[in-house]
Amino acid sequence: MIKVLREWGTLVTPQYVTSQCGAQKLLIDGYSFICHRVNGPRTYWRCDWCQKSKCKATVATEGGETYLKDVPHNHPRSKNVPPNRRISALLKEAVMNSDEPISDIVRRVLHEHRFDPDTHLPTTIDTMCRSMQRFRAKIRSQKRKQSVANTPGSTQHPQQAQPQPQPQQAPPP
Repeated sequence: MIKVLREWGTLVTPQYVTSQCGAQKLLIDGYSFICHRVNGPRTYWRCDWCQKSKCKATVATEGGETYLKDVPHNHPRSKNVPPNRRISALLKEAVMNSDEPISDIVRRVLHEHRFDPDTHLPTTIDTMCRSMQRFRAKIRSQKRKQSVANTPGSTQHPQQAQPQPQPQQAPPP
């Protein structure tokens, strides 16, 4: 099986990011790939531009290794998108794993990864903070819904539960 993958071409190091819709994407050398299909342990990815410009570039991942097929892209690589997505992915991961204030998380992540907030960022720190606050609210909402759904014997939200009417008995004759 690995032999087939090695025929695909070069072994590359990708970066995994999360799209705005929550799907996982692969970034390699300024090109982004979306998951096409999963076949056992192997995942096939195709270029994000496959529908826009009929790009045929594909990637396969298996066992933590990524193989790029020798098909060239028919479009230029994105210049601004990877830093945005990388910053967003780093921030989302930090927000999910921490309860500290959003502004502290944003500043810490930018400092740890050496992003200069004055020159190299596509958006302002305030914009990133608002975006991460919305993300945290969405995650907390999903967790609340899951905890209510996982409660034994509960099929409705506690506020939506209605008392069941008791059947009335007929008066004695």
